[in-house]
Amino acid sequence: MSDNDFPANGQLIQIEVTVAKQGAGYAWSYALMKAPPGVTVHPGHGTLYIPQDLGSARIDYILNVQASAPSIDMVYANLNVQLPNGVTAQIDSITIHRQDNRVAVQFDNQNQREFGVFLIARDSGNPNQPIISPDPQVTNDPNSEPPTGQ
Repeated sequence: MSDNDFPANGQLIQIEVTVAKQGAGYAWSYALMKAPPGVTVHPGHGTLYIPQDLGSARIDYILNVQASAPSIDMVYANLNVQLPNGVTAQIDSITIHRQDNRVAVQFDNQNQREFGVFLIARDSGNPNQPIISPDPQVTNDPNSEPPTGQ
């Protein structure tokens, strides 16, 4: 995984994503791999809590290919613009790195804002059926309740 597209003055947040077969569908789970102090992620729905003073950051959502269902690939991401306090102006880029199953979101953390990114995976055994994540939101709202245990 290359950090060449990452600014030297920014923070790096890496989140491991697992997509497991569950009944007729799939279950998504999230775990922090690397993050500055104060950053937490909810393991079930992926909401990411970040300090307001974090500044510029890149969030990498990295598929855990060993723990995920066989033949799953991370293929796309879509920004959720329906959030009441949502913002798209602070998003610099969303880049899909298919070769290493990674989605990189580059953003400038300003004010009290949140955004959501739908992650989309595919099973090569059923390539016409997208596997869409819950809406893992990113928030720097100090009144939000961060998840416990992370």
